[in-house]
Amino acid sequence: MCLCRHINQIRVYAYALHDKDIKEDGTLKEPHFHLIIVTYNTCTISAVRRWFSGYYDSNGEITTTAQVCSDVYTMYDYLTHNTKEAIEQGKVRYDKEIIKTNDSGGYFQANEESDYDNITLALESLIKGIDIHTLCKRYGRDFILHYNAIKQVYSDITRCDRGNITLDDILEQEYQVELKILNS
Repeated sequence: MCLCRHINQIRVYAYALHDKDIKEDGTLKEPHFHLIIVTYNTCTISAVRRWFSGYYDSNGEITTTAQVCSDVYTMYDYLTHNTKEAIEQGKVRYDKEIIKTNDSGGYFQANEESDYDNITLALESLIKGIDIHTLCKRYGRDFILHYNAIKQVYSDITRCDRGNITLDDILEQEYQVELKILNS
């Protein structure tokens, strides 16, 4: 498989063979793979498409399509048609055993352990004492983009733990400070 040629760029991957999908007319779809690739660095969609160039179906048509995925965990659930949309559309459900992955570090496992989003999981991991470098690798762009908000919530939680103060007290103090600045 072409993944081997790019393994140094790939942080984690997961794929599944869908061989029971049904077309709208009730006939069986041609077996196909769904693949999720999470890279260490940003890659353009056209670059990833080139990794798979040369794959054709029995009619000689190019079979590779690729798209940017904004929610990798939902896509992981889609490998078994375990998403709200797939269930509502009546798609065939697949067992988890069909998923093949190199995920030995639990990248996708975080989704199975919790219904929280990546930011909540990142905050919980930070509270558990996982270092920031590991969190950046685990949660990637989500963690980096929301780092200041995560850091603020973490700071507020530790302030609550250290003293006799509640999160409501902190919010009230900050609101009064903002109000004084506006009234000045």
